[in-house]
Amino acid sequence: IIEQLGKTLWCPSSQQSVKPQDVLTDKLILLLFSASWCGPCRRFSPVLKEYYKNAGDSRDFEVVFLSMDKNEAQYIEYTSDMPWYAVPESCKDLTKALAARYKVQGIPHLLVFDKDGSLLQQDAVSLLMDHPKEFPWRPKPLDEALPKYVMEQDGDLVEFSSLKDKHVLLYFSAHWCPPCRQFTPQLSKAYTKLKEARGDDFEIIFCSADDSQEEFNEYFGEMTFCALPYDDRQSKKDLSKSLNVRGIPTLVMLSPEGTDGKRTVINPNCVGVFLNSDYISDFPYYPKPYSDLNATSDDINDFKCLVVFHEGGDDEEQEEIVDAVKFAAEQYDGDEAVKFFWALDDKGLVKNVRRAVDLGPPTEEPKMVLLTIADHGSYYVSKETNITSDNILKFIKDPGTKREIK
Repeated sequence: IIEQLGKTLWCPSSQQSVKPQDVLTDKLILLLFSASWCGPCRRFSPVLKEYYKNAGDSRDFEVVFLSMDKNEAQYIEYTSDMPWYAVPESCKDLTKALAARYKVQGIPHLLVFDKDGSLLQQDAVSLLMDHPKEFPWRPKPLDEALPKYVMEQDGDLVEFSSLKDKHVLLYFSAHWCPPCRQFTPQLSKAYTKLKEARGDDFEIIFCSADDSQEEFNEYFGEMTFCALPYDDRQSKKDLSKSLNVRGIPTLVMLSPEGTDGKRTVINPNCVGVFLNSDYISDFPYYPKPYSDLNATSDDINDFKCLVVFHEGGDDEEQEEIVDAVKFAAEQYDGDEAVKFFWALDDKGLVKNVRRAVDLGPPTEEPKMVLLTIADHGSYYVSKETNITSDNILKFIKDPGTKREIK
């Protein structure tokens, strides 16, 4: 995270620039997205200032302000009495990129990073307001967050430990969520087919975000798999934090228990697999560096992505595209993580991304795009129509003119 903050930070109290690594190394890092014109931000800033000052010089954390103000005058006025550091006002692109990368939807927004750079809390504003003594609100390890009991379809409770030799899919969903209501029937049917194909070596557990027991009962009645009992809200809360569940529906694949008695996360979200892939042969859904664009979930938002569009190609041409993308993904050895996709069906995410990068309607010629949504929606379009693994890798290395999604 330190490397993501640029070359310098501004210290309002000393009116000097500092290097991020000089003041943030071996510290918990809190990134504050805020603005002077925002009423809730104005109310939250004094709370954070008091906590910061009470921690004293021996504090093991540091705060970095990222301005969402509209001009330099607002930035100067707002930072004038801040006791922490700030990303320079001139670095608006950096602030926008970080806001996109970490899905900052509103302000004030407080990200908390551990000393190793891992994200501890997606938004800690309410935590600081309501539970300041629990700082840094470190999630429980997964093995401690897992429940003691799960509920079968007939209402009987079974010990979670009885599933120790099985893969477990945790399904975070809710009755009030339209995308969840659309996905749940598909998942229920898939569960039945998987049981027929694989037997009893896995289980799906519904982790409810419903607002009441009544909503849970109605929604669970539509499912074919198990559930976390609704009254075990603490386990639901602990699992959501431990697995960093940002939205629903989310379907997390866990391994069976290892020799150390612990499970590991195989895939943080398998929803796309069940919507668009062969969920029977692909089990247990280890993430791959390549995929059908319509089968992905959050990868398109979180990574630099190479996408080859060829919706207008015939079966043989599309098969060649898939082979080239897969081989390029396996050969890629760059420093920056890149996800590789083919886009062959003019619907869903493929159609939306084509429209976003202004490619026009599908034609007989393939198109290559390098897309980084977290970087202001930046993208590059290749003029190369001979899609080979070598040409894909050359495009990634030298993509040409940068554009931005409007």
